[in-house]
Amino acid sequence: MIKELRESLRWRRTRLNHHVKRVLDRVVYPVTAADIARCLESLVGGVQPIIFMHSSLSRCGYIEGGPATIVQEVKQWCDTLCVPTHTYCYVRPDGSVPVYEPRMTKSVVGEITNFFWEASPQPIRSIHPTHSIAAAGPSAEALVEGHVACDTPCGRGTPYEHFIAADAAVLMFGASMHSYTLFHTAEDAAECPYLYFPQPVRLRALDYAGILHEVVMRRQDMTVERRFAETDRELEQQGLLRRAKLGKGEIYFVPSSRAVHAFLLDRLKSDPHYLVDRRASHRI
Repeated sequence: MIKELRESLRWRRTRLNHHVKRVLDRVVYPVTAADIARCLESLVGGVQPIIFMHSSLSRCGYIEGGPATIVQEVKQWCDTLCVPTHTYCYVRPDGSVPVYEPRMTKSVVGEITNFFWEASPQPIRSIHPTHSIAAAGPSAEALVEGHVACDTPCGRGTPYEHFIAADAAVLMFGASMHSYTLFHTAEDAAECPYLYFPQPVRLRALDYAGILHEVVMRRQDMTVERRFAETDRELEQQGLLRRAKLGKGEIYFVPSSRAVHAFLLDRLKSDPHYLVDRRASHRI
């Protein structure tokens, strides 16, 4: 009983703190559509064929209009907009395997991603139980194609490799480089020895025709701590990343995912553990 009461109080305190933070942000850090437009103009400069956007709704402050404002403004700068809609439908502790359904399964990587893939008309979402993406625009179908048949979440044949082949731009809207999924694509291409668990997992995904697929996939070993977030300064020094202040946060823009991929492969060739935080990881 005491434990349940403590949990209830902790939950209420967390909700209260979140509410107070939102109220303060609304007063101290209001961000309008015009603010976002000016920021994107300074970073992006011209319409991109493809933008892959990672995002955080709250990192920059209070966004007037919420996710709709962000999506609307970013769409002005690209022909095809893509977002991660990761669901991580791995085997549960009781041994059951959840079924990923592209029209139903919620993204767990932010409110903006759920707003985007649930929009009408609904963007195309890749068939993948852990690392799906959603895309809207002329390149959408080509980008999401074949994900269900891939034996890794972000490696060869996946939408993430398609992004690099198409030289997509990447926008980190309030998100740090910790969220830059294409680091995993580089790790896969470089065959980094720590990237996957030894044994594959068997997961399930439903496609748009209602056909159930068993997805046999190598699972990324995220117990190995990465130093993704710390790469921003080095990428900026190399001219591969631009940044701009927005509200209380920052927006990063990567004009060429292909150039960043080539840079990473060069570093990983010299040091396969370039992206690993050696201070935190003890198994390398």
